[in-house]
Amino acid sequence: MKRGTKALLALVMAGSATLFVGCGTSTDTNSTSNTANANNATSNSTTTKPSSSSTGKVMVIGGQQYEGSANLKKYESKAAANPNNAEAQIDAGRSAHVNGDDKAAISYYEKAIKIDPKNAQAYNNIGNIYFRDMNQPRSAVPYYQKATQADPTYVYGWWNLALAEKALGNNTAAQEAVKEGLQKVPKSDPNYKNLENALK
Repeated sequence: MKRGTKALLALVMAGSATLFVGCGTSTDTNSTSNTANANNATSNSTTTKPSSSSTGKVMVIGGQQYEGSANLKKYESKAAANPNNAEAQIDAGRSAHVNGDDKAAISYYEKAIKIDPKNAQAYNNIGNIYFRDMNQPRSAVPYYQKATQADPTYVYGWWNLALAEKALGNNTAAQEAVKEGLQKVPKSDPNYKNLENALK
């Protein structure tokens, strides 16, 4: 595995507080809640060793808060009680994913998208499930594209899009994703440099 790909996997799952490397969901920086970033990675994630959950998925910083039947029930109850709250649906999706139910996770992410069509995290996390859990980069690419369209400043959408295109052998498309992402993601983003090195 190349150095850039390793760095990406250290951050891959999505954005700010937690990363689920196993499926590329880790997780996001757009939310004000502590759990909103579970499917994205944070700058701290690069120095944290992944640990495995009981389902065999690899998690980083904070993923344990979603693991286990009690936590799953808690997040699912919160999602049911807040049917118009996209973050509640995303949290339930993260918990379903960590607990090995990708079908339920996708369903929660799709609910989040219906509530907030501009929620890049939800698209990204569906893409991560297809790309990393199911090894279906072709199915993942449209979700990463939608993530970049929903929020062009969302670094993980560009990053994961580049990696999925590279996995498909579409090196030109992968390079274009990095190039376009670097034009749209603020240089102040803590993962801007990682995007620069995504294909190295």
